[in-house]
Amino acid sequence: MRIGIDIDEVIADTLTAIIEFHNEVYGTTLTRGNVVHYLGDVLGEREEECTRKIFEFFETDHFTAVTPIAGVFPALRILKDLGHDLVVITARPQSIGAQTQAWIDAHYPDLFSSIYFGNRHAPTGDERTKAELCLAAGATVLVEDDLFHANECAAKGIDVLLFDYPWNQGALPERVQRVFSWDDVIRMVS
Repeated sequence: MRIGIDIDEVIADTLTAIIEFHNEVYGTTLTRGNVVHYLGDVLGEREEECTRKIFEFFETDHFTAVTPIAGVFPALRILKDLGHDLVVITARPQSIGAQTQAWIDAHYPDLFSSIYFGNRHAPTGDERTKAELCLAAGATVLVEDDLFHANECAAKGIDVLLFDYPWNQGALPERVQRVFSWDDVIRMVS
């Protein structure tokens, strides 16, 4: 089975780095406990402001210092050893493709066969939904943290394993199952 894996908050603790960046640059005192709507709570309520700040974040040492989420590497190794083909499905812009590939290679070597970029909010290039990326990749399952992307994928017939976070609460459509650990992911795809 080809499984799509999101990056941010699924295999990378990007939120902690964004909070640290925002607190340092903008003088805020945010913590993970403040975040119930993901980037809107951290970077500002307006989409334009969020986009500006996230691209600013990409240019900092905070971005390059994003850490992997504990326990993910062995779980991905198990999935790979079970014969699954793993691909990265990310909304990140193509403009940070080289940095993203380097981060994947450093923290998850030899686990992913390819990376698909959604190019979300990028000033140039075409934007693609995660559902479109999964279909292009041939991924029949997506491991995700964002309910919006999960709903889009489910509507296109893609099964989604949605990691439980404060920002993705609510009713889940068919094809979306909430997971609480990588053990849940392994169990559900095995």
